[in-house]
Amino acid sequence: MSFLMENKTLWRGVILLLIIVSMLGPWAYDRIHVPAEYPCSPPNIRLYGDFCGMPMSWFSGFLLFAGDFFHILRQLITGSFTGRGGELLALVFLILPILPLFSSLLLLKRKDPSRLQWFHLFAWGLGCIFPVFILVFQPNVSTLLLWGPWLYILVAICAVIAETVVIKSNTGRG
Repeated sequence: MSFLMENKTLWRGVILLLIIVSMLGPWAYDRIHVPAEYPCSPPNIRLYGDFCGMPMSWFSGFLLFAGDFFHILRQLITGSFTGRGGELLALVFLILPILPLFSSLLLLKRKDPSRLQWFHLFAWGLGCIFPVFILVFQPNVSTLLLWGPWLYILVAICAVIAETVVIKSNTGRG
């Protein structure tokens, strides 16, 4: 426990780095129609039936959806937003994993304000919604190869445990 208290900047920096690494890893597959009689060439893998998939990182998925964000926002403002609620909801869920990244940066900048630590724990809870959704609602063998959300969840568990220890030790002292 004293290691966590003495080296907060170090382990928070490592967690921040691991968040970025997890977001660069594969989170989903970009499906490509390839008839079953033809092989999938690397880096594509056979997902099922006539579909191969190319691994896609969180960042590339975010860029794919974020391109429409301003268009959807303009439609919301002008009142011409129709039938695209699913896209807006997907974009909101896709943004959630970046919340702990920003709260980690704030914790590295500031020296442990209590409210910011609680916000950081809340951000981790919100940030885990999307990776858990990916892993639970797409259950197949190829999901096990998506190491990005697995690493993100593992880092989230470690970060929540470490931050909880720091919060408890701060309240124990004060």
